[in-house]
Parts: sequence; structure tokens; C-alpha cells
Amino acid sequence: MIPLTLRLVPKVVAPGGKTKTVYILDLKIENMKLMDFIQQAPMISAAFAPAVEPVQLDELPEDLYVENNMVDAVPSEEPESFISDTEEYSRAAYAGREVKSKKGSHDLVAKIRLLQPSGEVIEAITDNLTVIEDTKIFQEGIAVWFKTMPSIRWPGRVELEMIVPA
Repeated sequence: MIPLTLRLVPKVVAPGGKTKTVYILDLKIENMKLMDFIQQAPMISAAFAPAVEPVQLDELPEDLYVENNMVDAVPSEEPESFISDTEEYSRAAYAGREVKSKKGSHDLVAKIRLLQPSGEVIEAITDNLTVIEDTKIFQEGIAVWFKTMPSIRWPGRVELEMIVPA
């Protein structure tokens, strides 16, 4: 209902200082003034508007409401720790790591950050190359099982003994 013309129009451009002719698309309203268009717009939109009946509020589906479909990120039935072969592991989310060389050597030490379900952040130190290599591919937020102990080599720190994806 709106008379439009689509044309391919030549245009001279100069990319990099060299002139050349390119062809661009041009959409033009033929023989119509802006006021004519403004006056016709309500009639055009009404003609193409879909006929939709209003929905009664008591007929809305239950899954429309987000609150009814919320799922806890950490299910409460899942244990926060488990015991395997007499060793106790705790559950957390991997929150990143920093790897540095030990002072005066080429050996590596990593500080691993873990976020427990309670919101507490644990920073544990390790020089175990297997743990350092395994955590290299971990993405932040991945659920892991881990085991720590107070460090003898690094007083006042926690040492990470083991970490495995959940």
C-alpha cells in the first residue's frame, strides 16, 4: 500500500585515494509526501494487524511465572562432601588459579581458588604437577571435589592434595 521503488544506483568512491564506481541499493518512496505517509500509517498498520483475542488472566499457563520454575543452583539433597577409600572430599566450584615458579627454581606452585556452596572462598596452595596440569583446562564455575590439609611447607596456608571434576 506504500509505493516504493528499489533501485541499483552507481556511486563514485575513493578508498585509499583511488576512485572507482560501486553500485548501492536505494529505496525510494515515489510520489508521496511525508504528511501523506503519516496519514496513511494508522490505516496500513490496522489492515495488517493480526486479529488476536485477549486471554483471560485465569487461563494463563503456570509455566509463564518464573518464580514457580526456579531451580536452585546447588540441589539441597546433594552432599557437600563424600568419603571414598577412607578419604573425605568436599564439593566446591572452581574459581581460578595463579601459577608461579618457586623462588630460585623452575618448579611450579599454584594457588587454586574454590568457592564453596556456603559462599566461602578457599585458597589452597599446591606444587603437585598433576593438579596444576589438571586445573589448566578447568573453566571457572565447574563443580569439583577436592581435598585439603593444613600445609607444613607453607605455614598458615592450606595445601590442596586432590581436585577432580564432579
